[in-house]
Amino acid sequence: MGLFRKQIRIQVPSAIPNLVKTTADASDYLLMIDNEGIPYKITKANLLAGLSSGGSSGGSSGGTEIKLVGTPFGASPSYYVGHEFDKAFDGNISIFYDYAYPSGGYCGLDLGATNTKKLAKIRVYPRQDSGVHTRSGGARIQGSNSSETTGYVDLFTFPATPNTGVWYEGSVQITATYRYIRYYAVDGAYCSVAEVEFYGV
Repeated sequence: MGLFRKQIRIQVPSAIPNLVKTTADASDYLLMIDNEGIPYKITKANLLAGLSSGGSSGGSSGGTEIKLVGTPFGASPSYYVGHEFDKAFDGNISIFYDYAYPSGGYCGLDLGATNTKKLAKIRVYPRQDSGVHTRSGGARIQGSNSSETTGYVDLFTFPATPNTGVWYEGSVQITATYRYIRYYAVDGAYCSVAEVEFYGV
C-alpha cells in the first residue's frame, strides 16, 4: 500500500519568485506536510479562523478547528429596524441583534444539509450599550438536525453574569454533529447580543 492516497503535482519554480501578495484569494492555500509525511492544505478560511494546536490533516478524528459559516436565521421581528438576527453574525461588535419580544428570542446558523459539524468552541460579544451586557447571562447554545425551530439539544450554557467589553469564549465537549446551531436567550433578555461565533470540526 502506498503512502499517499492520491498524487499531488507540485510546480516548483526554478528561482525564488519576486511576486509579493498582500491579499489572499478565497482559493489560495498553503501546502503543508504533517509529522507522518502526509500532505495537506491550509485554506484562507483556516488561517483567518485560527488553527487548533492539536489539529491534524483532514479526515482525522481531531480535525482542524475552523470558524463555521452558514445562512443566518433567527426570531423576527426585531425591536429596532437595522437590528435583525443577521447582525449577530456580521462581524461588527457595535451593531447588535435585538428581538422585539422579551422571551423566545434566538439566532443561529444553518450550515447546510450536507455540512453538519461538531461544535468545539463558541465566542460571544455581549451587547454593550446601556449596561445590558447581562442579557447574555444564562443564554444557551443549542444544536439540531431537524429544522431552525425544532429538535434542539443544549450544548453549552453561559455564566449568569458575563463581563462587559470583552469576548466570552467557551469550549464545547460533544461528539454529535449538527446542521443548525443557535444562540437561545433566557426569558426577559430580548436576545440582545452583539456577535456570536461558532467554531467546529
